[in-house]
Amino acid sequence: MAKDKENLAFYTERLMGGGAPVVTCRLLLVHPGRVLERRRTRLHTHPFWQLEIVTRGQIGAAGDDSALVLEAGDCFLTPPQTRHDFIYEQVGAEWLTLKFHAYGVERTGRSAERLPHDPFLDTVRAALLALVPASGVPTRAVQAAGESLLASVLSYTCTEGDAGAAGLPPLVRKVRGLVLAHNGRPVTVAEVARQAGYSPGHLSVEFSRLAGEPLKRFIDRTRADVARRMLRYADLRIKEIAEELGFPDVFSFSRFFKRLSGVNPRTYRRDAATPPSGQPA
Repeated sequence: MAKDKENLAFYTERLMGGGAPVVTCRLLLVHPGRVLERRRTRLHTHPFWQLEIVTRGQIGAAGDDSALVLEAGDCFLTPPQTRHDFIYEQVGAEWLTLKFHAYGVERTGRSAERLPHDPFLDTVRAALLALVPASGVPTRAVQAAGESLLASVLSYTCTEGDAGAAGLPPLVRKVRGLVLAHNGRPVTVAEVARQAGYSPGHLSVEFSRLAGEPLKRFIDRTRADVARRMLRYADLRIKEIAEELGFPDVFSFSRFFKRLSGVNPRTYRRDAATPPSGQPA
């Protein structure tokens, strides 16, 4: 629980800081659904956003040139004027649909997507589900809370407060966000590819082509950046930092850090604590 709170604080700081645009939402419809018979909706568009949360079983989602299976716990976000449909093959499957307008978020060039699983989005999803009454008709207070949660989803997935990502291609921004969401903990290329909706080979090739570096190197570099911040600012022993970042022991953490930073963690922390010549400590 403590770790979840720390993760939420980290993600909230990312959303609220760095000049990220303010996103607001107006909830139009909350509708819990259940598959009573096998059917498929027609391919269609609408002028509002839609968030589909699968709560039981499986449903299919498709666009003009893609299709995927959504499992219980998955969220599927569809921007306005984006062609999509849903395939209800599994009788008994259940979902929650939220339709809403959003302001302060750029939707140009975005496509419908399955949202990644990480502590922030998983917590928001659980909060949205907890807010919805059995009737599906929210009170004014519940609607306001739901609109705030939806705004946080769009801020997290559709905006980029990190100035270092400005001007990057959409795929690179998306992958960057997925890697940053792990906050320095281990993640493989295959896991990032699954969250992004690509095969590992295809994502590796495209990321290298667009970003100018291999995806694995970017993941390692991001982990090292988080480690450097923790060594400078966290009141934790190096062993505890290694544990927080998912290393099996302090020795593997030290080898990793020295390979990426050129010095071992102890030396880096000592030098970072020493003010430049002529400046007060």
